[in-house]
Amino acid sequence: MDLPEFACFSPFLPAEWGAAHGVRLRRLARLPATASRAAREGRCTYAANAVELARAFLAGGGAGAVFTTSCDQMRRSAELLAPAERVFLFNLPHTWETPLPHRLYRQELLRLSGFFCRAGGRAFSEEELVAAMRRFDEARRELLARQERLRAAAFARQLFAFHERADGSLPEAGLDEAGPARGPGIAVLGGPLLERDLWLFDLIEESGGRVLLNATDTGERTLPRCFDRGRLAADPLGELADAYFGHIPDVFRRPNSELFRYLRRELEARAVHGAVLVMPVWCDFWRAEAERLRAWLPCPLAAIDLADDANGRERARTRVQALLETIS
Repeated sequence: MDLPEFACFSPFLPAEWGAAHGVRLRRLARLPATASRAAREGRCTYAANAVELARAFLAGGGAGAVFTTSCDQMRRSAELLAPAERVFLFNLPHTWETPLPHRLYRQELLRLSGFFCRAGGRAFSEEELVAAMRRFDEARRELLARQERLRAAAFARQLFAFHERADGSLPEAGLDEAGPARGPGIAVLGGPLLERDLWLFDLIEESGGRVLLNATDTGERTLPRCFDRGRLAADPLGELADAYFGHIPDVFRRPNSELFRYLRRELEARAVHGAVLVMPVWCDFWRAEAERLRAWLPCPLAAIDLADDANGRERARTRVQALLETIS
């Protein structure tokens, strides 16, 4: 019997939670080739594309779509979809330094549980949740172990495939891909990417750089921390909530100091020489941080508006090449 499937677009929505309810909570990233990337005035291109993806998913038999309040653009996107009873808006707290937002996040998971059950899922048990958390945790460890053997775009595709499967199984190893590129180490920072955006990683490597860190909203930065086996046995839901809400650094969080701590740690550990900040057009959060990042980073930064047309790619090529020349 096929499991009910739900679409989502946020790393703060645990696929393990869906698996414990007998459903697949799939994070989608494959926009049809025919879909437009034209900028909509005042509207984030990623949020607009998420609506297109969710609409096609629901029309194709999906049980529901889950959006979050991580930003106004994604919050309002949920309002554009119908029928409303098949759309769930997860209230994601922006603050995190006190116990209250952690309790609110846990309560939202329980509210999402009811949505799953009404749409064909089953009530979760702690045993099923523990089993799902162990399965996903082991899969993520193995997935990260593949990173050193793959080019950046190939590893990003592995991440996309893992999130889209949403059952704790790993995609094909893909080790026929060429090994890591050579050249100055580059970190890619910024907003969420779709699979069709991975030309940017290829562009960096074709220009002579080597992507050492994918710190975008859909990269390794937004994977949850590994689960603590002791806490997993004692309080699986609390451990799930803490691994996701308590430890994923993101630009929308207030304060977003954990994002900068994460970047400092990873940039130093990987000997990064330069950074590329990629921003969906009309992304307010990342655009607001661009100058702060430029002043704070210990390496040169190239800021790129994500556009998939020929002009956008050519502008990106010019900025990436200028960055690499500066490093050299």
